[in-house]
Amino acid sequence: MKTYALYHDPGPNVSEVDEMIRQLESQHMLEVQRVKLDTIEGADMAKLYDITQYPAFVVTRDDGQFVQSWVGKPFPLTDEIAGYARM
Repeated sequence: MKTYALYHDPGPNVSEVDEMIRQLESQHMLEVQRVKLDTIEGADMAKLYDITQYPAFVVTRDDGQFVQSWVGKPFPLTDEIAGYARM
């Protein structure tokens, strides 16, 4: 499984996204890939997974198949993201 954080940088939620990523990495040992929405990769990923609100967290299978996403605020619990990332 792969876990992504899609966000605008600079943006109003950068510090909150950074903190969520730190928690996921330190408490749950997940590798979270940061995806800036102002890049081609970020725009393509948002379109592919139909992400229209930001920031967003997305979990996919290793082959890119969509598993779950959480968009906007409030953020989901780190346990919830970790649970999907370990399916």
